Amino acid sequence: MNDNLAKMVEGVGDGQADITLPEEEPKEEQDVQVEETQVEPEEVFDINITNLSSWFETYQQSFGDEIRNVNAKGIKGIDPEEDLIMTVPHPDGGETAEGIPKRKLRTFDKANTIPVLDIEGIAMNVFNNNTFRIVYATEHENVFIKYYGAAARQVVFCVAINELLIPYAIHKVKKNDKGINVIDCPENIGEKLSQPVNIEDIIIRYKQIEKFQNDITTNEDAINFFMGKITTVVDVNHLLQIDQVMINMLA
Repeated sequence: MNDNLAKMVEGVGDGQADITLPEEEPKEEQDVQVEETQVEPEEVFDINITNLSSWFETYQQSFGDEIRNVNAKGIKGIDPEEDLIMTVPHPDGGETAEGIPKRKLRTFDKANTIPVLDIEGIAMNVFNNNTFRIVYATEHENVFIKYYGAAARQVVFCVAINELLIPYAIHKVKKNDKGINVIDCPENIGEKLSQPVNIEDIIIRYKQIEKFQNDITTNEDAINFFMGKITTVVDVNHLLQIDQVMINMLA
């Protein structure tokens, strides 16, 4: 290493080297365009959607002793929001040896992911296999909703006529839906009740009515038949079939 190179290396190390760097040319200022982010307004629904765990915790008192919550917080290792446990009246009735009305235990797996409508219910039926039906009143005059869960996620819009909830439309709730809007009721449903029934069309859609057809002459007769039938049915798919038949009959 020659003397000049040695002095340069030593200079860099002790901060004494006199190194001149070429001056940078000043950069021209450039206009920077900032894109504005468009924020979509949040959609507003007639009725919001929540999950079964949150809904039941909020509204369970609406059902009195009919449907009771089993506090799972005391069960070690159980998440009470994920596993919702309740008791309901025994479908066969009867009493225990102590004279207490029999009840059945129902457990909803992943209840915190099961969608329901976020308004107070006026009635609830709990069936087998994680299925249920909740009846809601709405802010729309004479409009009620029957909601079938969990896998079904079907909203059945009904109008109250002569103390009967007559279905007129069905809406499927998708997994990521945040809410629903109420479907307006057709104005002429009441008029159609007194009209002659098309019993042949109903038999095609619901074979079980065939042996009762001699007693059914008007649409209202058919509606009364189906209203009596649904009190004995505990299968959600069967209940939805009956609702769809009534909707088609009065369409």
